[in-house]
Amino acid sequence: MFKARIITADSDPDHRKRLKSILTKAGYAVLYEAKNGLQALKAVQQLSPDLAIIDTNLEVYSGLYVAKMLAETDQVPVILISGYTDQKTYREVAGSLAYAHLIKPVDEANLFAAIEITFANYQRVLGLKKEIKKLQQEIQARKLIEKAKGLLMKYQGLSESEAYNKIRTESMNRHTSMARIADTIISYYEIMEKE
Repeated sequence: MFKARIITADSDPDHRKRLKSILTKAGYAVLYEAKNGLQALKAVQQLSPDLAIIDTNLEVYSGLYVAKMLAETDQVPVILISGYTDQKTYREVAGSLAYAHLIKPVDEANLFAAIEITFANYQRVLGLKKEIKKLQQEIQARKLIEKAKGLLMKYQGLSESEAYNKIRTESMNRHTSMARIADTIISYYEIMEKE
């Protein structure tokens, strides 16, 4: 069993070959070796790898662009490789949202450390994004419930606690979320107000 499934992208065939050799000897599966940024994006779409290791200096689409596209869609974490050690490159790599940056020639120990850290941080980021989405849904549900309570108070003359209990009771009786009941109440009164 492979440790992880990886695609690489580098315009230099010798570096692609060396990188593949290092990775396969360590137990990683190199699914595809892209020569340019377009091939790298297509490979990720078609093969769904666990990781992409991409040179910043690619044709068609730069490695920086590819890394940013992949990061924005959470398709796969990216480690960028370049031959540059200047501040401009570091800023560009940071802006691409890559998880790591390695300098050519890539040292095995640094590569393996970057891979492990990338996987750990990627899982952490996905977990945080999931938690953010859950919190956003909870906030949206609370807003719906508050609005529905207000409408029940206005049109049925209920107190705030009576309106809340009515929504909660209806939710339990129908085995559905309070937010869904609140949304139904809001829709009902919006239609009624239009008539």
